[in-house]
Amino acid sequence: MPNHAFDATITLGDHHLTAVGLDSGHRADAIVDAVRTAVQRIDGADWIDVEVGCFPPDCPGWVTLYPRGSSGAMPDTPSWHALHHQVEETAKAALAAAAVPA
Repeated sequence: MPNHAFDATITLGDHHLTAVGLDSGHRADAIVDAVRTAVQRIDGADWIDVEVGCFPPDCPGWVTLYPRGSSGAMPDTPSWHALHHQVEETAKAALAAAAVPA
């Protein structure tokens, strides 16, 4: 199933960094770049905003997808939910890779 053209907002909280072994002393811009670059490689990706900010672990929605060029809600379809999951897993993998010493 092909991916949809999409934009995304990804907010990384301290708990995301801690989960992969990164601390607040790690360069935030390197983490942001790693996650943005990984997500932009997904077929259909367009505008990808990644920020490190105050985001409580109990809040859902650290990844928000939009149809490309729209600020409307992600369609509630199985293919969009699969894409959302793919973006989340890609972001997590990029975080884990950023935690590995170079």
